[in-house]
Amino acid sequence: MDRFSLIGAGALGSHIAQALVAQGWELDAVLSASMRSARTLCAGLSMGVPLDSMDVRLCVSELLILCVPDRAIAGVVASLSDLGGNWAGTTVIHTAGVLGSDVLRPLAGQGAQTGSFHPMQTFPATATPQRNEDLFRGITIGIEGTPAARACMTRLSTTLAAEPLEISLEHKALYHAAAAMASNFSTALLHTAQSVWDEAVDGRVPFARAVAPLVMQSVSNALRDGPEQALTGPFARGDTETIALHIDALRSSLPDLIPVYAALAVEAVHTARAGGHLTGERAVVLLDQIHSALHAS
Repeated sequence: MDRFSLIGAGALGSHIAQALVAQGWELDAVLSASMRSARTLCAGLSMGVPLDSMDVRLCVSELLILCVPDRAIAGVVASLSDLGGNWAGTTVIHTAGVLGSDVLRPLAGQGAQTGSFHPMQTFPATATPQRNEDLFRGITIGIEGTPAARACMTRLSTTLAAEPLEISLEHKALYHAAAAMASNFSTALLHTAQSVWDEAVDGRVPFARAVAPLVMQSVSNALRDGPEQALTGPFARGDTETIALHIDALRSSLPDLIPVYAALAVEAVHTARAGGHLTGERAVVLLDQIHSALHAS
């Protein structure tokens, strides 16, 4: 039987543990910053020993998963390496997106196979079996590490009905930047758009209700056809008059957002050009307009 232990019983750790146990894996032990979280997870799964401190039992499983904040990994690894346990039969992986397996080097030096395992998904605080199934199915999981660790993580991804993607150590930060831009930046952009919307309609119609169909269809089109082909609106048309009206309205009501609009507008022009919507000459006209607006603000 496949056996694993877990350090970090937060959102991601809880989701992974529930999903693996549902697929027949056996949980040996859980260590978390909150003993209550460790006990709750073990009680909910009717499996595993909650630990309140570093324990040699963490190194007896086939797999040890570190689901802790990036900044905490080095300290956790140092404490694990001080246990003096036998790591030769254990694969140790962490779930940080930007860090590689090199942060686990002290354990590798003691015989562990090491790797990084990053699910490209956002995980809610509450874990349920049905939500776990939906959250992992079909997602990409970036994996990197020793050959044995990669084989383990590939099997782990398959167990979760996910798609493993091998990432080289030198490209981990770039890979994670792309994921953050697609996820975090889109959320931040919606917040910015909501500020503009609220200024325009004075709260008469909720932002989410009004723009949800537009946002969802735009994302669907971009993912299906590619962003270059899916782009519509004034930047795809090269509509300088509409863009000028946008800039004037922002300058009057929300001038602090002009740099945000300008930065995104430049990328929209490049996207339109890549999709063949604009000639090079027309793209230059739009970029000059955006540059002038930014410096005028």
